[in-house]
Amino acid sequence: MVVVSETPSPYRRWVRVERGGQPESWHDGVLVVLDDTGRVHARWGDPSVESFVRSSAKMVQAIPLVENGAADAFGFEPRHLALACASHDGESFHVEGVRTMLARAGLDESFLHCGAHAPGHAESARELVLAGEAPASVHNNCSGKHAGMLAAAKHAGYEPRTYWRPDHPLQGEIRAALSELSEIPAERIGYAVDGCGVPAWRLPVESFALALARFASGRGLPAGRRAAASRLFDARRAHPEMVAGTRRICTAIMRATERPLIAKGGAEGYYALAWRDGDRGFALASKSAAGDFRSSHCVVVEALRQLDLVDGAGLASLARWHADPIRNHAGEAVGRLVPLVEL
Repeated sequence: MVVVSETPSPYRRWVRVERGGQPESWHDGVLVVLDDTGRVHARWGDPSVESFVRSSAKMVQAIPLVENGAADAFGFEPRHLALACASHDGESFHVEGVRTMLARAGLDESFLHCGAHAPGHAESARELVLAGEAPASVHNNCSGKHAGMLAAAKHAGYEPRTYWRPDHPLQGEIRAALSELSEIPAERIGYAVDGCGVPAWRLPVESFALALARFASGRGLPAGRRAAASRLFDARRAHPEMVAGTRRICTAIMRATERPLIAKGGAEGYYALAWRDGDRGFALASKSAAGDFRSSHCVVVEALRQLDLVDGAGLASLARWHADPIRNHAGEAVGRLVPLVEL
């Protein structure tokens, strides 16, 4: 006889899906809101659970680009800094931005290790097909991040062709920056290979929230790192379209609030926000247990509402991820998502 001991789940039920007014499925997750001192203001589930932060870490991964002087040396504009933190949709302005970054750094698309996939923006993907062109690495949603890493590596005098490897000095600098921000020793930050080939970092959800809260305010950081984080934060606020795309939730959230707030999702249902309130930094980090975006996005918008980070008009602009009904193929409203979180 095999006895299986069950460990209590760190995740807590956070969304109910209804059809015809009746429950159909449930989704679980974990969420934490804290400030740059580490004080927890709200939680749902156990935020000490470890998870790969995936693309939610891109603003931290871009720190060396600014900190080592590469951004200034290559004449990168705020829109390029925002693109270095992006999971973009492959729209024309994204592709042009990546190509400009590479050209200014004296590199070309052959240096990109992210792999190729079709643009996430449907019209852009269709235009590529009609032009008889195959998707290239520059269309990859992570190509801006990779262009930024390449520029940082080249300016530092590192071998640019291997910038993506975990043992590359640039990845070591990124890990060290994440360690300082999160107050987790670098050797305790785990990693595996991300979808685009670079390291995907793994640490407690609450520790990543602290990293982003300190990223937002610069609290306790050396002057150079504080300045780099501030420039990247401001670039994302100024160019939300570069961070995701014209129809994506990250861009929509940053446009929906007047507050100094940045938003960034990651694969497998990770989502993070960071904002400033005066000279203080705050952050929300969340992870869906099942790795789904539908419940994760619904919860994040609900959190924005409960935390008074968006007004009524802003909330209405985010309704398709939050309050809009589920519709069938005939356009009939047949169900809804019900967020269960109480912050």
